[in-house]
Amino acid sequence: SATLDDILMALSTVTIGTFAYYVLADFLLPHVNPVSNVTMFFMMFMTHLSHAHDIRCARLIAPLPDSLNFAAYHYVHHLSPNHNFGLTEPSDVLWDWILGVQTIRKLDKIKLETS
Repeated sequence: SATLDDILMALSTVTIGTFAYYVLADFLLPHVNPVSNVTMFFMMFMTHLSHAHDIRCARLIAPLPDSLNFAAYHYVHHLSPNHNFGLTEPSDVLWDWILGVQTIRKLDKIKLETS
């Protein structure tokens, strides 16, 4: 269900993302406190931008095609919870092939289906 997906997404983002951040911060900048007010501000800002519920905001994160921009690509998942589970289209292509399913949808196709 969409509710379970929203809970699992937040839980996995917090646990896996925070762990990766601490490991990377410790490796690259061992003299910087990874939980300072400034770094936490940027982490929260990025979290809010990455789950933008407006495609224009999602496209601001990186000047990439929607299939490679994780926020713009994953935005379709918020419109249609049965599609675009992964971060990018290449990752979904791999998992769709492994699992034998077809979950990839483009934003313009979703808009056509809903109108």
